[in-house]
Amino acid sequence: MDIDSIQERHGRAYHLPWELSKMGHQVSGLFLDYRSSEGCWRRSDDRFSISVCSLKSRAFLRPDCYYRELRRVIRLQRPDIVIAGSDALNVVIGYHTAKRLKVPFVADIKDDYSAFGMTTIVPFLERAYYRCLKNADLITCASSSLQNTLLAKGISHTIALENAVPANFSLDITTEEARQKLNLPPDTFLFGVAGALSASRDIATVLEGAHRFLLGANNAALVLAGPRDENFDVSEDVANQVYDLGKLPPSKVPILFRALDLGVIPNKPGSFGNHCYPQKYNEMLACGLPICASRVGVFDTEVPQQGIVALFEAGDAESFLTSLQAYTRTPPHTTAITSGTSVHWSNRAQILNKEICKLLIKNHTN
Repeated sequence: MDIDSIQERHGRAYHLPWELSKMGHQVSGLFLDYRSSEGCWRRSDDRFSISVCSLKSRAFLRPDCYYRELRRVIRLQRPDIVIAGSDALNVVIGYHTAKRLKVPFVADIKDDYSAFGMTTIVPFLERAYYRCLKNADLITCASSSLQNTLLAKGISHTIALENAVPANFSLDITTEEARQKLNLPPDTFLFGVAGALSASRDIATVLEGAHRFLLGANNAALVLAGPRDENFDVSEDVANQVYDLGKLPPSKVPILFRALDLGVIPNKPGSFGNHCYPQKYNEMLACGLPICASRVGVFDTEVPQQGIVALFEAGDAESFLTSLQAYTRTPPHTTAITSGTSVHWSNRAQILNKEICKLLIKNHTN
């Protein structure tokens, strides 16, 4: 979702450090804001102190704000370990900060950062990024495919630490109650997408396949939520069977997943699709929502992952149509999944904490 993750207390960049702070660590998080020009703001969530600094001020880049805050955090906290992620630039900054402090460095890799636009545009950033990874004490990867890609480049000290959800993510409401809250029809087969409705996520395949499906299914509707491309459009002849909820705040996403009969996770093969671990996967699992996904990345396996009741080929609207038709013909009891089966961020943080403790002991010993 196109949201301010830290402000909304959402996603990996917030929840991993937050869970570590709940284990007793004093955690200071410093985040770069590439979009706004609001300067630097701070917030404290108990033992998790947060600073967010804008990189730009009006039309100018202002990295000095970020570096002043970085020096302030180091002076006040004197960290025992540095963990950096989000993109290649943050990894490079984090590595050199740890090296200067002579403390262990952990790189948290959520996506293939080498394929990000900034990495390819900024001179020497990609080279510096991989140099930092090779010298990192530990690399946590959001997917096993990311881990394998790094291993193939000769980068070791990696573990797979996949995405998760907060323990309280799933709401205790019925499908009927959820639909009432979102003004969705009560007696209709609802399938939908929540997230980036963009060409980069192969949304065109979903829209075309859904269009064909809806033309022959009067008692069905498509539900959409999330940011979208400028040329995003829905065919007029099925517009009355499409519910566009716009950009939903994170607090309403579990309501949507409780309201749907089938969740859809589209993606495209490529640097992003092949390596990412979709956040929506765990969120749908937590809400007991059956999932139809593109056969890409973590879902391109011989044995379907938990909760996956249908797969379709990326870029193939006919394949998506066939999956929808097959699922609607399947008795519900054969595809039902139990809500609350996904992994929580606290579970992921426990794994990370064990690795951190090993690094700290090793560093103190040396």
